Amino acid sequence: MRHVLKESQVVAKELIMSVLRETLMSLEVARLPTSPRRGTTTVTAKLWVSLGKSDCQPRRVMTKYLTQEEKQQVEVEQHITKLKDNDANAPWSARHANKLAKYLTRTVPPQELDLSNATVSDSPDDSFVTEVYHWVREHLDMQKPLHQLAVFSCLMVQYATPLISVETPNKPILGTRQRPFHLLFRALPWAVVGRSKIKGTIDGMPYPVMLSTLMIALYETGSPLRALYERAKVSTQSQDGDDKKRKEWSHKHTAKHVLPRLLARMGLLKAERMSIFTSGKMGQAWTFLTPEEIKDMHREMCRLLRSDWPAYMFFESLFGTQRARAVATNNGWPQPRVPDVRPEEEEDEDAAGGETRRPLKRRRLA
Repeated sequence: MRHVLKESQVVAKELIMSVLRETLMSLEVARLPTSPRRGTTTVTAKLWVSLGKSDCQPRRVMTKYLTQEEKQQVEVEQHITKLKDNDANAPWSARHANKLAKYLTRTVPPQELDLSNATVSDSPDDSFVTEVYHWVREHLDMQKPLHQLAVFSCLMVQYATPLISVETPNKPILGTRQRPFHLLFRALPWAVVGRSKIKGTIDGMPYPVMLSTLMIALYETGSPLRALYERAKVSTQSQDGDDKKRKEWSHKHTAKHVLPRLLARMGLLKAERMSIFTSGKMGQAWTFLTPEEIKDMHREMCRLLRSDWPAYMFFESLFGTQRARAVATNNGWPQPRVPDVRPEEEEDEDAAGGETRRPLKRRRLA
């Protein structure tokens, strides 16, 4: 009797889910919010169950339930939305990471790059920090590969917080010709910055504007920050006030880990030696990518943003597969299915990550 009741519950559950699914599909509902873990009833807007295709196209409206006047209003709104999407000067935001490809033609920066997100003054004369931020804003060219790569890459950092620090290895990294230091550095685990240690590293809002400003200001030879780094390489070229400028810049950015080390871990700079964990001097601890490498990264970024899993693929190229899987799941991003790995393949796959597992042995039957 207990077995029959259990089977009845399963059948009833499947019937209810089938009816609910058909009802939602008939109402043209594409996604549903869900709870972050089993056993909880609290839903969150960050986790969604997909019931149909991705909504990369304009969202459908239940036109069969509308009057003729309402249908015309919907068509007008959709036409206005299409015009805005094709307007290179229209304001935009990266709230939907899976739709970033349509903003590659924009000539204006996203709303996330507003200086107020970094609590920067409107006057460039207030401090060295504001001077650098305003210089980058004035020289920002969204159609320049370097600048576009910096902006779109740094937009993804807000999804990665608070795991944006690099775990310091227990022993020095020794690069080889086959595996140079910068590749070994990019394979280091991500670590948490903030919480009880450093204040102000959990909120992801400031990172797009702060980190993109750092990257552009370092690469552009005419920026005040690049000039400060250049003078630091030669002590005889140091000017009065340079120490104060360095302290001011470090005070604002170090706590949030907005450092060349983070850019190097994302592959936007090249780590050269272990001193990147301490001093981080330009030309010694880290170096710049070549113009050809920047163009290649920009081309790859555009390709990934136009792929079937745009947010996941682009995030993976910057932060690795493990972080991409976790972030994509938490944010409801479409992602490729995890391939099935046979036992004899596990050893080769894990050897690249440093941890080796023995292949499973089969027992002989007596």
